[in-house]
This record gives sequence, C-alpha cells and structure tokens, in this order.
Amino acid sequence: MSFYRFMVVGNYIVEYEGSCDPATESCYIACADDDCIDVYYHTWVQKRNADVYAQCGEDVTDCEAASICIPSDQDCAIEYCDSETDECVGPNAVVEEE
Repeated sequence: MSFYRFMVVGNYIVEYEGSCDPATESCYIACADDDCIDVYYHTWVQKRNADVYAQCGEDVTDCEAASICIPSDQDCAIEYCDSETDECVGPNAVVEEE
C-alpha cells in the first residue's frame, strides 16, 4: 500500500521554499552561499505532491503555481516568516535597534 500511495497516487505532503517578495510579504532570509553574500527570500509551502506535479511537472523551481495555493489544491498552506520568532524581512518585520 505504501508504494501505491507514494509512487502511484502521490498522496503525501511536500514542503519546500516558495518565492517571496519582501516589499509586500514577510519573508524568511536564506543564504545561497557559505559567506552569506548572496541572500534570497522565501516562504515555506506545503502542498500535496500530486497537485504540485499536475501544475508544474518535475521542475518546481520555475513554476509560479508552486509558490501559491490555488482553489483546486488540497491541503495547501503557505507559511510566512513570523518576526516574533525568526529573522524576517518585509513590511511587518521587526527591526532590532543597536
């Protein structure tokens, strides 16, 4: 049954980094390199594998539908950065004064 659920039907939730615009959204900050010179901003997206595959195929990196919840999605959630517990950037981010 597990093979059928995971490999055939794709009946499981995947979590990955979604795109985020710090001008309008509260985004997580991540580094693309070891020295953290190249930073990028993201959300955490949770979707059913079958929905992501139907919308994007095998490559979610260049698929806009992978970063949003659309009405046909089942069990879709987007987690934005919470500035009370994480370091965030965006209009609602709390900036600590030195």
